[in-house]
Amino acid sequence: MPCQRYTTLFRSPDLTIGDYHCRPATCAEGSEEQSCAPSIALLRTGAFTRRIGRARQIADANWAVFFHPDVTYHVSHPTDQGDDCSVFTPSPRLLAEVLEDVDPRATRGASPAVPVDQAPTSSRVHLIHHLLFGSVRRGADGLEIEELALRLVRAVLRDAARFRGASPKRPGRTDTHAAHVELVERTKLELARRVCDRPTLSDVAGAVHASPYHLSRVFSRSVGVPMNRYMDRLRLRHALDRLADDRLPITSVALDAGYYDHSHFTNAFRREFGLTPSRCRREGRTTLREMSKSFQV
Repeated sequence: MPCQRYTTLFRSPDLTIGDYHCRPATCAEGSEEQSCAPSIALLRTGAFTRRIGRARQIADANWAVFFHPDVTYHVSHPTDQGDDCSVFTPSPRLLAEVLEDVDPRATRGASPAVPVDQAPTSSRVHLIHHLLFGSVRRGADGLEIEELALRLVRAVLRDAARFRGASPKRPGRTDTHAAHVELVERTKLELARRVCDRPTLSDVAGAVHASPYHLSRVFSRSVGVPMNRYMDRLRLRHALDRLADDRLPITSVALDAGYYDHSHFTNAFRREFGLTPSRCRREGRTTLREMSKSFQV
């Protein structure tokens, strides 16, 4: 049965935090949509495709997705698992204040707006997002929730500003740039479909109709990390959601995420997030104030 649900988890005059859960019946593209306010979506599981005009973008757990009220779009789901994401909607005043702090270039227009449609997020931001989300659902103190959430929004917009500044210049030919963008998006889609598998570079290249050498070069240059690193981050970020369930043994979480064993998963997790999976579970039960001390954003 298809299911689509939005739940408001926290609301203040400056910030609303919501939980969006979607399990579509088909992979078909939905009807035209438009956000009523600027918002930021951070995926916890799954992926979706957003079409703006003729351009298609694959949104997965490695990216923050920005929705602008003056932009219409269509959404579809390339995998049968749908998606779960947290949605942060700052007030116009808060958005202007944060953008003025992290990206003054974005405030020079008639109204402040995030100048990109999506941007990669750091692992630290993603970890705080998951810890924050769990604490919100457990009913933590509102002051602590909002303070950490504001810092999280700032960190996401800071990452977006850095991505904007670090984006490579377009090649001389516009059609070449467009072909590279399309290739990267097709590759992100293939990786999202196989997030718990262990495909080779040749497997992925064959699926997107490119040579391994060309794909590796274009993907790394466009995204900023090699494909194997991108895939590993995707696995670990999806594993975070399952790790929050204390009933699941860590070994089961590791195997389901595509790791060979508990040790393999623990080493990769520590390298990415700076702590072990077991400590992450313990931190998830602490107060936000303690979390804030341990994980500065």
